[in-house]
Amino acid sequence: MLTGAAAGSTVSGLKLIRVITLVKGTVWQIQEMFQPDSAIRYLQLGERKLNEEQTQREYTEATVVFVLWLTFLAIGVAVLLRVPSPAHPLEYVIFDVMSAQSNVGLDSGITGPTMPDTAKAMLIINMWVGRLEIIPIAVLLGSVLQRLDLYR
Repeated sequence: MLTGAAAGSTVSGLKLIRVITLVKGTVWQIQEMFQPDSAIRYLQLGERKLNEEQTQREYTEATVVFVLWLTFLAIGVAVLLRVPSPAHPLEYVIFDVMSAQSNVGLDSGITGPTMPDTAKAMLIINMWVGRLEIIPIAVLLGSVLQRLDLYR
């Protein structure tokens, strides 16, 4: 549920191209330490050949999306661990939140019409963030904070 979406698809998990960019970009960053400064390096992503500047930009974007995706996942897990019932196993809670954020539709029995409104609201936020993706949400939050003059 975390990954598996193709670029341009309507699935809400992390897109495969971002995961590939993260993996290849991390290897590329490690290799950079062992190469001379004068080396001209490229990163091959599918049929695209990225220079160092493009690679850094793509890698940074993929890292930001990954970190924010995990952050919203962690917030959802924290809320669901606290609100419905602390008796639910951690792996079930993670499963339900990841399913909601990836818009998969599976659940482990925690999600249902009788869960508290706070837990429902959190899962709605996770679904919304997953569906719209993280970057538009971050831009929206940034513009709202800027208009409220809270961004200093």
